[in-house]
Amino acid sequence: MTPFNRKSNVLLSTALSVSTFLIYFITPNQIFSFDALTNAIACESNEVVRWFHPNHPLYPFVGVAYFRLERLFGYEGLAIHSLARFNSLLVSAALGVFCYALSRRAGLLTSFVAACFLGASYGVWHFAVDGRAVGAALIFASLLILKLVQIEHKESVAPRDVHHLALLSLLYVLMHGIAIFHAVAVAWWLARHQKQAARHYVAWLVGSLSVTYLAIFFLAIRPHESIDFFRWAIGYASFDASHLPGNTGFWSTSASEGLLWTWFGWKGAFLSNPKMMTAGVLAWSLPATFLLCLGIGAWKFRRALTQNESLVLVFLLWGALSELFIFFWSPGQTGFHLHALIPWTAALAILFQNSKAFVYGQGVIATAMFLWNLTGPISYEAAITHNDGYMAVREIRANLSTGDLFVSARAGTVPDSGVLMPYFFPEIKGGS
Repeated sequence: MTPFNRKSNVLLSTALSVSTFLIYFITPNQIFSFDALTNAIACESNEVVRWFHPNHPLYPFVGVAYFRLERLFGYEGLAIHSLARFNSLLVSAALGVFCYALSRRAGLLTSFVAACFLGASYGVWHFAVDGRAVGAALIFASLLILKLVQIEHKESVAPRDVHHLALLSLLYVLMHGIAIFHAVAVAWWLARHQKQAARHYVAWLVGSLSVTYLAIFFLAIRPHESIDFFRWAIGYASFDASHLPGNTGFWSTSASEGLLWTWFGWKGAFLSNPKMMTAGVLAWSLPATFLLCLGIGAWKFRRALTQNESLVLVFLLWGALSELFIFFWSPGQTGFHLHALIPWTAALAILFQNSKAFVYGQGVIATAMFLWNLTGPISYEAAITHNDGYMAVREIRANLSTGDLFVSARAGTVPDSGVLMPYFFPEIKGGS
């Protein structure tokens, strides 16, 4: 491992952030997700109740603030595009912080390659150009990794460090609720070093989360909706979430379903296969290769890990607990697996920091992912003409005049028509 050089590490990490932002900026997603559209609707409304989602209350609230900031500087476009830029800024910053944080622990080249690997993956790239919470949450995951690296070799954890960890954990969880499982790993690691620090961390985190949720509920939600606190706070994670729009339940206790959809979710984290591109063997082999390397590294260095109480243990546990939850709760959602992909990529970088073969191999794979994703799914999704739902609704609008009555027997077959129509064509009034 090369000696830590603060200046060169900052410069390279900054260059990485700037370059990835420029790439993300010119490849915004035009096949808008349902979540991104509802977040955009929230940004353009003055209804405070829309600004806070129970499973990620910080998003779209911060998106609302960013959209209005852009308006102050003269932007007159739609919030859906503003949110894409906002996520691009946050994710590219997260990659720079991730690179810098790991460079203090695993060397600059290893860290740079690991960050490029993440940035080129379909999961990170897609959520960097679509206005959804999980992409925005990556900045706090990277800042947490940086803070953990900074205090790893301290003889004792200062109260200020505990407060910083608790604050970053709070923001990470508020940005996306599945992030909560990282806190178990952090608390466990702190307890191994200093039990009082662990107790303070848990107390600060639980207390601040409780106060934040209660404040949001009573100030923003309760005045507009008749719902009890716990039913709102649990949201889509509830076993009975039938009161939520478009939900038929996310939980499944079937092991076979969990394995199958987890594999699909992980495949999508690296590469995606739209109609115009098939990555073939690489798409299916990447998750297996990634997890196999993780297992080999953990087994090979198991004694050093346990004796030195390495941060790798935190990253392994962080990812494992997240995956355990996702296995039973919507495992096919690619974005959720980013909560494991980030810490596990950090773990791999530390485990194999002295292996040139691994670093160069990861660099080759990152390059292949970049080219496949850029020329395939990312380019495909960056063209509005590939958005079937939008194109269908636009064609309908083009054939309507004021006062016309439009009736469709199968409107539900148009992808996301329920949010595309009111957002892009609000002049079309009606319902089902």
